[in-house]
Amino acid sequence: MDGSGRRISCVRLFRAAKSKKEPIELLVENDDFFQTVKIDFHEGERYPHLEAIGGKTDVLGAIAKAKAPPVK
Repeated sequence: MDGSGRRISCVRLFRAAKSKKEPIELLVENDDFFQTVKIDFHEGERYPHLEAIGGKTDVLGAIAKAKAPPVK
């Protein structure tokens, strides 16, 4: 929610939190139960990425190669 009780996207929520001092407030639903959770995070949106681990088998690459269409 955005402080006014409206639903907003996660991206907008994290962007807005970057310029504010108050914690992010989430309304979390689990089955029939609701809980308000406050998270003190102000770093803006972040995007995870994968990195290869040296000396380990590239399992994800092997899966992608097996799923890729054959080269003509």
